[in-house]
Amino acid sequence: MEFSEKLKMLRTQANLTQNELADKLYISRQAVSNYEQGRGYPSINTLVSMCKLFNTSLDDLLSSGVRKRYMRQVILTVSLLFLSMALSIVCIYIATIRSLSVILYMSSGIAIHIIPFMCLLVYLTFQYSPPKKANKFLGYRTKRSMSNQLMWDYSQTYFSILYARVASVLLCLNIILSIITLFVEFTACLIILCSVMCIHALSLLIPIIFVERKLKKFSN
Repeated sequence: MEFSEKLKMLRTQANLTQNELADKLYISRQAVSNYEQGRGYPSINTLVSMCKLFNTSLDDLLSSGVRKRYMRQVILTVSLLFLSMALSIVCIYIATIRSLSVILYMSSGIAIHIIPFMCLLVYLTFQYSPPKKANKFLGYRTKRSMSNQLMWDYSQTYFSILYARVASVLLCLNIILSIITLFVEFTACLIILCSVMCIHALSLLIPIIFVERKLKKFSN
């Protein structure tokens, strides 16, 4: 069953009009109408509100076609990944022409893609094969995320979405770095590379901060 059909069925079973549902979700009636006609999908936060209202699981709603919405993020991130890798190869080629350290350029080209690639894998895994139940080994595991099933499902989904966005931003940063290295001296290139690697490492903490803020808001 598609999400539009699922939502209409749940609303009907709850004896709610589109206006009443919109008021409870703090969105417009037109938004509800668009969802039920398949012309749009709600945000992850609205989905959580729907789960609470209709007493259903987030995974159940997500499996009803909503995940199609996030395919654009996959296409964007993969495209940026290939572009960034292509520019890194160009930089390595130019390094050989300029008699620079090919090994350094090659190792740095690999290094700056490790974290974005890992973020993309996290996104794909948690979006399309998330851990169904809270456990001690796999998934986004914090005290708040493991408090109940809804928070657990939300954490896995929202965390992965943020990681995909982080991957896209980091890949854009890599593209800029690759272009800069074509015009700067070797020493400056090393300094910029070290700075970018630090940004990559720190970026892994950003999704955690945002997820915990959302969980705190929903748990109140």
